[in-house]
Amino acid sequence: MAKILPTVENIQRLKVPPTDGEWYLINYFIEHLPENVEIYFQPFLNGDMPDIILVQKDAGVAIIEVKDWNLNLYNIDKNNHWHLTENGALLKSPFQQVFRYKTNLFNLHIDGMLEAKLKNKQFFGRINSYVYFHHATKRNLSDFFSNVMNEYKEIEQNLNESFKNKTISFDKYEKKLDYQKRKKEKIERDLNFHSIGNDNINKIHLPSIDSNIFTEDIYKEFQRYLQPPFHTINQGIKIDYTKKQEKLLISKPIHQKIKGVAGS
Repeated sequence: MAKILPTVENIQRLKVPPTDGEWYLINYFIEHLPENVEIYFQPFLNGDMPDIILVQKDAGVAIIEVKDWNLNLYNIDKNNHWHLTENGALLKSPFQQVFRYKTNLFNLHIDGMLEAKLKNKQFFGRINSYVYFHHATKRNLSDFFSNVMNEYKEIEQNLNESFKNKTISFDKYEKKLDYQKRKKEKIERDLNFHSIGNDNINKIHLPSIDSNIFTEDIYKEFQRYLQPPFHTINQGIKIDYTKKQEKLLISKPIHQKIKGVAGS
């Protein structure tokens, strides 16, 4: 059974409770992952707050962004931009969000990671990233991406037709085709490697064991940095005030000065 931080009891006391999807993943990971895997729920990383991070000694890390979205309310355009279907409003892509978390771990948060990546290109693969859609199946996700994939198919067909009819030069044809393929590959990457539905959660995995790449020092840095802060651990616990504090808590129509440390 995997270890979770903060504890389930702590999480139940949080002012903003986990979503259904977050609870589902938490319970799934606790039950299905081995005891040497640590689950961190909403760790605060200097402004970044991934939903769940998994860490395994000698192996690596998995970052999971959880979305309890109804995919019928969203769509993707050929530039891989997410929109609300109702009014076309532009949204932050959940995949860009989880990729940013990964990039910031290297560039901002965890000491030694950037140096390790520069020394060994394989180190970047020690961090896996996923977006879990709680109300979608693997088939739902495939259908959701199918519209934009069909759009790319049509673009390629039109380019091939133009080249066949000699209305476009070979150089322009190759350049445009390569550009469209690179954009298409990013969407295929999101669908095939980073999208998780409620029927294929087992696709979420940590990197294989390799202590030569994911070293003890890096692992300890993750442990230190991901520990829940004091206020999270104590959130929702009743405070036992002293008699003097209880007197001061009572509001009175008088002018008085009270001293105390910050946050007291």
